[in-house]
Amino acid sequence: MTNYVYDAAGNQLVVRDPGTSTFYDGDAQLTENTATGTLSGVRYYSLGGAQIAQRTSAGVVSDLIPDRQGTDQLAISTVAAQTVTRRQFLPFGSARGTSTTWVGGTKSYVGGAADPTTGLENLGARNYDTVDGRFLSADPACYRRWGRSSDLRAQLPAGLRPGPSPWWHEVQQL
Repeated sequence: MTNYVYDAAGNQLVVRDPGTSTFYDGDAQLTENTATGTLSGVRYYSLGGAQIAQRTSAGVVSDLIPDRQGTDQLAISTVAAQTVTRRQFLPFGSARGTSTTWVGGTKSYVGGAADPTTGLENLGARNYDTVDGRFLSADPACYRRWGRSSDLRAQLPAGLRPGPSPWWHEVQQL
């Protein structure tokens, strides 16, 4: 069984799967193999809100190249060989084709945290099923305001995270 721990703002802090426990702290994640007690970690580096690199606890540094939705699709190792790891997704987020082992961390479709045990993707305050292309719960921040007649000039929050989504600035200027 998988258990989740969230902070007061709805951000995921801990995921406890059978065999692993993962702690998330901003741009870093620390994973413990509960059977062996070994720890591993991944630190993400961002520039302008986009993840551009990651470093694993093994010391491997990779440059990350995302698509326009923020999904890292290429990882290029910074060692002399510059090994390239590529992954592709179907429109709703399931892996396309033969999935290769990603170079580190659980950041996956649109920057969410993938849970390999449940097959779900954590996107802010909710879990997303990449097979069905659906969230498992209603959006707690938008349901009332956007489910009924709403003021189109109001700000559209993304899950429980404050602030507008990137496309909203374009809509406001129309």
